[in-house]
Amino acid sequence: NDLLSWNLLVSLLGFLIFLGLSLYFKDFFIRKFSTKSPLLVQYYYWIFPFGFFFLMFSVMEAYCWSLKRTVISNFLKEAGLRLFTLVLISLFIFKFIDFNLFIKLFSFTYGLILLLIILYLYKKKEFYFSFKVSKVTRRLKKKMVIFGLFIFAGIAISTIAATIDSIIISSIIGQTA
Repeated sequence: NDLLSWNLLVSLLGFLIFLGLSLYFKDFFIRKFSTKSPLLVQYYYWIFPFGFFFLMFSVMEAYCWSLKRTVISNFLKEAGLRLFTLVLISLFIFKFIDFNLFIKLFSFTYGLILLLIILYLYKKKEFYFSFKVSKVTRRLKKKMVIFGLFIFAGIAISTIAATIDSIIISSIIGQTA
């Protein structure tokens, strides 16, 4: 099965495009957020590891779903992520870590559960790469691309709709309002 390899490759390419555009428009971002949301600007670069690991976990989660291994991916996303976040918050509240370290560690939360899901799939011998185009992929390539673009557009629109208000409010009013 070559779908995991191609999905990871396309996702990585998309992330690299996003990274390039984010670095190119960094000055615009700083102008919009520096006065009202300085913490967002201060921790700007920590958005990227968080986004990368979130993306890779999402791909691996979908892969688990295709293997009918939904319990492990849902458990890691719903319980594992919350547990790790609880540990980080507790460490911060009891002054074992400062806010700066908290943000840095929090940006790797999805990285931790991504590692756990990869280890689980590797142990089950269901994690492997193949860039050799399979017969199924060759035959259904056109439909797969159209379907993938449709899904991508739906997720992009949903994500933008869910977050655009927070971004606009953060740039106008700030984080403390």
